[in-house]
Amino acid sequence: MSGFEAALYRLVLRAFPRGFRQRHAGAMAEQFTAQRRAVAGRPAAISMLWVRAVVDGVRHGLAQRFESDRRPRRSAVASDPGMKRSSGWLFDWTGDFRKVVRGLSRQPAFAMAAVVTLTLGIGANAAVFALAWHTSFQPLPYGAPEQLVQIFEVNTAMPGRLSEVSPASLRAWAERVEAFEAVGTFGRSRVIFPADDNGAMARYQSLSPGVFSALGVRPLLGRIVLTDAERKPDDVLISYEYWQRRFGGDPGVIDRLHRFADVGDNPKRIIGIMPPGFMFLDRTDIWAINESYSQGTIGRSYRSLRQDSVLARVRPDRTKAEAAAEVARVSADLAAEFPDTHAGWTPVVVTLQETVVGKYRAIALLLVAAACAVFLVACTNVAGLLVMRAANRRHEVSLRLALGASRWRVIRLWLFEGLVVAALSLGAGILAARWLVGVLVAIAPASVPRLDQVVVSWPMVVLGAMAALAFVVVYAAAPLATGVLTSGRVTTRWTNGTRTVAAGGRGRAVLLAAQAGLAVVLLTGAVLLSTSLQHLYEEPLGFNPSGVLSVRLSPYYAGNRRPWALSAELGRALEERLVQHPAISHAAVATTIPLEDVSGDQVFRIEGDPSGRHWGAIQQSASPGYLDTLGLTLVEGRWFTSADAFPTERLIAGDRNDQLAVITDTMARTLWPNESAVGKRLISVVGDPNAKRIVGVVGDLKFQGADQPASFRMFVSWNQQPGGSTIAVFVKTTGDPHQLAADVAAIVREIRPGTGVHAARTLDELFQASAADTRFAASLVAGFSVLALLLTAVGVFGLVGYSIAERRRELAVRLALGARRANISATAAASGLMPVLIGAGCGLLAAFGAVRAIQGLLFGVNPLSPLHYLLAGSVLLGVAGLGALAPLRRLLAIEPAEALRIE
Repeated sequence: MSGFEAALYRLVLRAFPRGFRQRHAGAMAEQFTAQRRAVAGRPAAISMLWVRAVVDGVRHGLAQRFESDRRPRRSAVASDPGMKRSSGWLFDWTGDFRKVVRGLSRQPAFAMAAVVTLTLGIGANAAVFALAWHTSFQPLPYGAPEQLVQIFEVNTAMPGRLSEVSPASLRAWAERVEAFEAVGTFGRSRVIFPADDNGAMARYQSLSPGVFSALGVRPLLGRIVLTDAERKPDDVLISYEYWQRRFGGDPGVIDRLHRFADVGDNPKRIIGIMPPGFMFLDRTDIWAINESYSQGTIGRSYRSLRQDSVLARVRPDRTKAEAAAEVARVSADLAAEFPDTHAGWTPVVVTLQETVVGKYRAIALLLVAAACAVFLVACTNVAGLLVMRAANRRHEVSLRLALGASRWRVIRLWLFEGLVVAALSLGAGILAARWLVGVLVAIAPASVPRLDQVVVSWPMVVLGAMAALAFVVVYAAAPLATGVLTSGRVTTRWTNGTRTVAAGGRGRAVLLAAQAGLAVVLLTGAVLLSTSLQHLYEEPLGFNPSGVLSVRLSPYYAGNRRPWALSAELGRALEERLVQHPAISHAAVATTIPLEDVSGDQVFRIEGDPSGRHWGAIQQSASPGYLDTLGLTLVEGRWFTSADAFPTERLIAGDRNDQLAVITDTMARTLWPNESAVGKRLISVVGDPNAKRIVGVVGDLKFQGADQPASFRMFVSWNQQPGGSTIAVFVKTTGDPHQLAADVAAIVREIRPGTGVHAARTLDELFQASAADTRFAASLVAGFSVLALLLTAVGVFGLVGYSIAERRRELAVRLALGARRANISATAAASGLMPVLIGAGCGLLAAFGAVRAIQGLLFGVNPLSPLHYLLAGSVLLGVAGLGALAPLRRLLAIEPAEALRIE
């Protein structure tokens, strides 16, 4: 035995009194050493030996301590009445504790059932509450986060779609809205590649000084600019994690120049390092500092360009509603002053918490409700066990009361039993919650906010402790619920040694009905969500994601700030070179990736329309091979060809007038319901009034997800309006698309060295990710419903078995008198299945109202369709029937003569 094991065994022996150790410690250590030597080399046997040693040591050691403490005190108590009054209660309570431990050890099945059931309930609730709290309800890690708001604009041409804001609107709000303490702008985060870091990617985001002022953050090292006057164009801040990863934690990087591809060719000066864990909306490595809003004269093209995201902090003495009213007033003034660029645009003010959390709060509430329902099912299951246990102990209680025990003393015994069971369940439940949190984080969608912060913290432990204490109260109240302590009714009817206890069966039946009702509500939710998920998978997207690999590129243009001609040339070269690969059948480039990126909005009017009405569409650029690569359906006209290109001079100048466009079918039928859309022209009202000529119509597309409606979408030719900082490349193959990732990267770097290649994912994977929220909610609710079903089946098993056990003599007599076993079995089964049937009926009625809470998560499913409710009820009754089979088989095996002889 090693020195560590010897020290550990000496620690176990500390449980015994000192005198006992002095007399027997040496012999006990020698015996344990011999046992340890006998199991050497067998890890499982060694573990069991240590478990037995610890359990026996603690149990016998505490028993010796109680005895050694009581022996000298008994004489002292007898001679000192004051000491008896002050310490007698301690002797009684320790004695009660030992009786409880002995009683539970004699009924291990009950103790194990109660502990396991409560462990599942506490563990599931603590884990789900931890997930919900840290992702959806925990305040953001900024000072007074409830005062932080984001401002969007919505155009009447695209109702319901939040858009970024115009620099003119941003400037007006910053100067005229008195309710704001600070206003700033920020850009979307994107991936870049440090030019001297061998292509290792980093997350990049631009923030203005106003954003830092609103957030109220300070750097760990260096400085941070809080005004536009302090800002320099080449200043950047880096995260603590990037500082450690890229620079090894070297404090000398402050004021050092560092070159980044895709952020211009000029080197950037690192002026500060943010604190560990700091993030704004997304995990970011580098923050560039831009100006809060344009300081110069804002022309028409700049007023109409909506590209800024806005963050503001409301003053402490003002409310969000007051700030929103001021923003709306200022926007109305702008619309009157500049009707050509601001008419039809309405501001929307939302808290930053709502932006971060989004739809996940509804999912979190659903999971919390499901976990609470499972906990209630577990509690009713344990309560049923308690009712039966209390009813079966009537004789014991009668004897205790007859021998002079007080009712408080009996309740105290129950209280101690509840404390022991609750303590074991709480400890096991917290351990289970820690494991379940890891499982939840592993299966949760990557888009869930703040997922890396989910832990079982002290509030969840306190919540579990409160649930355990509630169980203790219910446990102690069990004898009162069954009437065993009611004055004048503490009796036990004996007939040839058999007790008949009707109260236990009735109480258990009521609890089982409640349990079945909760289970059927969970089942209904699981059925609806699973059906919704199936409809999502079957919904046509308008394109074929099968066999398509998407790769994102970040080309390096060596400081060229208007790289459109270079980008168009790179796109053409990639498409021509990739299709030469033997495993690639089609290839294309575009500005965005379906099911992942958010495309830009385009507001336009129809040429020749006297009403001048504005319309909106989502616009993106695509190359000639895009149609075949993604499998779009051409409804009318044609797609782009390599001949649809602007000269290099026009690309450099940014002249996009008379572009070619392809629109979706819904957009064509809405704008021109009774005529062809091909040949029609659209006039842009954003930026310079460029015209687009429609040359084709494709089928409707669901690029934002199968659960999103088909929106107006417009494609323009890549050779006329190419992408800039990032390019999406698509290749189609009949084999495994993942095997092409390395070849695509090699071809890209061969054509343009230094280009970053990352995020190689198939469109099938993106499609699965787009349904991840519904799949996550459906999986967890289904898991909770299965757990509730199992607990209900256990409840039916217990109630039917209890009923048969209590009526064993009666059933034997009936069998002896010629009763049919089938009739007796039906009667016994009804005792367990009737409460389930009643509970299921009540649960289905409750489910009709409960499904309204998940209506926003459903797709293609009628939440009031009776078919789903009937399916949920049938599954519950089927599982309940399986739970009744085992005790019914025991009933059918009863031999009347043998049963009567035993009785």
